[in-house]
Amino acid sequence: MKKTTRLVSLAVAAAMNVAVAAAVKSPAESRLFEKFTDPQSGAVSYILKKDAAGFNQQHMYFSTKSMTDDGRFIVVAFAPDEASGLVTNEGQKAFAIIDLEKDAVIRLPSVGRYSIPFLDVKADKLYCADRTDESMCRFDLASDDPAKKHRLCDLPRDILALGHINRWYTHLTLTADRTRAFLDISVAGKRWMQGLLRLSDGSFEKWSETDFPCGHAQINPLNDRIAYGGRSRPGWHRVPDKRKGAKPGDTRLVKIPPGTPYPCMWLLRPGEKPRMIPSRDINHSTHQNWTEDGKGWYWCSAQPGKEKHTYEKWGVYYYDVATDSETKISDRRAGHATMNADRTALAYDRPNWLPQEGRYSWSVCYQDLKTGKESFVFSAMPKYRDKSRSNLHPHPHPQFVCRDRWILTTVIMPGERLSIALASVEQFKED
Repeated sequence: MKKTTRLVSLAVAAAMNVAVAAAVKSPAESRLFEKFTDPQSGAVSYILKKDAAGFNQQHMYFSTKSMTDDGRFIVVAFAPDEASGLVTNEGQKAFAIIDLEKDAVIRLPSVGRYSIPFLDVKADKLYCADRTDESMCRFDLASDDPAKKHRLCDLPRDILALGHINRWYTHLTLTADRTRAFLDISVAGKRWMQGLLRLSDGSFEKWSETDFPCGHAQINPLNDRIAYGGRSRPGWHRVPDKRKGAKPGDTRLVKIPPGTPYPCMWLLRPGEKPRMIPSRDINHSTHQNWTEDGKGWYWCSAQPGKEKHTYEKWGVYYYDVATDSETKISDRRAGHATMNADRTALAYDRPNWLPQEGRYSWSVCYQDLKTGKESFVFSAMPKYRDKSRSNLHPHPHPQFVCRDRWILTTVIMPGERLSIALASVEQFKED
């Protein structure tokens, strides 16, 4: 639309007393963000200002989009300074939304215990479990009252009666029609069930129950009869405990024998026994995510070297469900990776071991999968607490958001605090 036409349209609307919606600001225009230029790569990003939502500010997770497609809303998890001693587990995080139309931060009411929610990026709705009354709820972000909690249904009371619910889900995913939520339930750390919860009435369709901790499950984005499930601590398995003092029935964790297929990735279908999908090129896999077309999932892999903190082989791989085949899509060392919708680029974080400091430094990168060219979004981040001493899971977890126009990532700031940053993808594209 030409500028003169736009001005005339606004004038006509005002004359007719028709409300004209405020424009959605980009992070570059928002008062809530400040510009940052990476000193090594020159990449420009916009970082959420200190204490905008809380001392520590993170987006949700690499596989859970945290910004709506219209560019208006960003979902943020916030928490106090860990040095205060007030953060004893990740469940103490709380939610806030950044509204880039109003240029405001809105804190959402407590849902009892933080678990990674699902953001419908097209409808601007946020779904999560409310542990205060064991229900599912929704926040309508574009409504007049975005902080209003809409109760949808009870979580399964028959499962609740089995014992303490460690989690209803690791990170929530919904079916394409948004009528059902996929749950990977852990009961007292002893039973693990997977299936679909109907949000209209709370009925639960149990797909399977595994004899191992199954988490990180994700329903296929287009096919609601197939899901991915991940085994927790896949490098270990339980065996009878025959040590002195052990009681009958006691078990203990031991490392899987060398050469055993790494039992991390599982294909889930209703009424069928979960099927393990091996990582064939490298016997290791971590941080899986469905492609947006639902045809397969991808993951990061690394083969450890003989020396500690070294690796002999690594890459990002793709599994095609229909052909049961594996393809290496990137030769980069990645901790977490996300692929854009047309599968031509990756955003990923990389842990770089600094032997002189005895710690890792995180980088965030963009790679063009057609040319193989890598660009640094953040070349190096300052030190944060070692993950073993942090309760906030402080990894960058970059993701493509807003119809692949931005890369959203968590960043480590000076002073051992966390924030979020957005970098335009356009700057990394080749002419």
